[in-house]
Amino acid sequence: MQLNGEAFKVEEKLHSFDEARKWISQSYSGGLLADVGVIDLSTIPVAVKIVKVLKRRGIPVGCSPANVAYQLYGKGLLELEEARALNSALTAILQLAGASFIMYGPLKAAEYIFALAKFMEILRMRMGEWSL
Repeated sequence: MQLNGEAFKVEEKLHSFDEARKWISQSYSGGLLADVGVIDLSTIPVAVKIVKVLKRRGIPVGCSPANVAYQLYGKGLLELEEARALNSALTAILQLAGASFIMYGPLKAAEYIFALAKFMEILRMRMGEWSL
């Protein structure tokens, strides 16, 4: 796996989070379902923060971390098993952050994501929400 440090820089993306938070607090009137854009690895911490903020405001929120994993696989930076492991890890992180829903990737991913999601929900119910 060959990833450089650029994928993990979040500082320049944090201003977008603050702007989104202002916009949502001004415009929310119910019936909204937020799908947080996950573009690359550097957007995962921002997605976690957005999930937590929107959940506290009672807005159903989730995302598709599979985009990151399969994008890296498609570029040849990850093997298939690595992409599946990354998809699983990101799904678990976002589920523990409180995501209301997860779009898990291609239908075939259900073979491994559903079991993971089930156990993460059991842990979340038994132990309460974990702070990441």
